[in-house]
Amino acid sequence: MKNKGIDVGYIIRIFACILAFLAAIIYFSYSCRVLVGNYLTIATVSWLINFAVASVLLMIMLSVTVVLLRPFWIAVITYGLGAVLYALMVGFSIAAWITAAVFFVLLVLYLFFEIGQLNNQIKFSTHPLGDKKILICSLLAVMISVAFGIGYAQDSVKRNYIVPPETKTFILQQAVNSAKTMLNSQKGTEQQKQVIFKQTEEKLKTMINDTENSLKPYQKYIPIVLGVLSFVFFQMVLFFISFISAIFTPLVFWLLKVSHFTHTAVEKCETQRLTLKTIL
Repeated sequence: MKNKGIDVGYIIRIFACILAFLAAIIYFSYSCRVLVGNYLTIATVSWLINFAVASVLLMIMLSVTVVLLRPFWIAVITYGLGAVLYALMVGFSIAAWITAAVFFVLLVLYLFFEIGQLNNQIKFSTHPLGDKKILICSLLAVMISVAFGIGYAQDSVKRNYIVPPETKTFILQQAVNSAKTMLNSQKGTEQQKQVIFKQTEEKLKTMINDTENSLKPYQKYIPIVLGVLSFVFFQMVLFFISFISAIFTPLVFWLLKVSHFTHTAVEKCETQRLTLKTIL
């Protein structure tokens, strides 16, 4: 009886899946890294678009690795590498490494849950892959919100502030514009309006500075509060993004099949049933 040789094609496909997943996690981690460098980038359209694309690609690659990487320990090692890459890109901080560890543990739990679901299928379908979408959304939201909190903490220490100067300038500008509009609608000379306007502007500046001073005793907790708020926001955003990935995931598996990267295998397995015992 001849021994089977090494299936080079299978090994190449395994490495292709691993590299594609790692590329997706690097892309997503890059979005996190941008926030660490400048957390205010979160308000830009270009970052939000990159974040959405990175999230969709990572969700799709999670589905691909869960289905195709066998034996399962290959997927476990791949997720471990992905967690390390995330921590390295976000920075050498305790929060980043804890997040990476949580990322790894939850992905392994997700893997085993999905393997059980897929093994119970009679015919392959991508539908079970979305059963725990809220877990994946929460996981990715944690990764982004931690990066956001780290970005604020580092920048606030570097520039010595509690309320970002850009935020104070924006609030002051909006309030000043409102005050101008209100004063212009009232009667009085231009000189009187200018005096009132200057007084109003000074009061607004004082109010903003007093608010910042009142927050100083709680300064070390502000990154945590901002992280929690950003987590809630991104969890909602990612939940809607997950529907986009749910549309593209079956298409990706179809493309893998028509390109002969994968094929449908029919397996026979014994099943156990509990029946009444016969006399014979």
